[in-house]
Amino acid sequence: MKNVAHLSCIICFVFCSLTVTKLSAQDDFIIDVNGTKIVGQANRVEFEKVKFKPLTEQKKIKFKPSELREIFRKKDGLFRSVYVPDKKKQLFLKVLEDGKIRLYEYYKNTKGWGYFGAGPNPMPNASSVDKNWYAEKNGELVEIKTNSWFGSRKARKERFREFIKDNEKILQRYESEQKYSFDFIRLLIADYNSYN
Repeated sequence: MKNVAHLSCIICFVFCSLTVTKLSAQDDFIIDVNGTKIVGQANRVEFEKVKFKPLTEQKKIKFKPSELREIFRKKDGLFRSVYVPDKKKQLFLKVLEDGKIRLYEYYKNTKGWGYFGAGPNPMPNASSVDKNWYAEKNGELVEIKTNSWFGSRKARKERFREFIKDNEKILQRYESEQKYSFDFIRLLIADYNSYN
């Protein structure tokens, strides 16, 4: 009798675990270009594709940015299909802030030459992360922040200023600070969106 009760507990535990796993997979979804929401399980979202298994299918289906509006992956958050002018293509970008100003992130691991330690000798295959933030307002998407050495920091700061200039309080905070960090930009966008 004791073994039967023990076996019943194990079976109940396994059943509950499988049910919870299936329910948590249902938290992922995609929205296609027609606005239809499809629940299922998303693999890791890449900039140019995602593999998604709808609940009603047995196999994963690969989608390109031109085929979807949004992807929500419980583990990573919301991604949106956006045309990125400087990349000259549509990509899935992570949504950091959503509102009147939308903030998106693009990042790429790169390999190249880098310096480690105090010596002057370059180390091959040093990796780094290129991170670009794009803001969108009224359908206009522009790069506002990057950790790359390329491009004009002054031009990015001015583009960001244009996005927030219609809110005097946010604009004053922006101009009174002498920093232009990722965290500060995100904070200003979140505050800007809370007013609108």
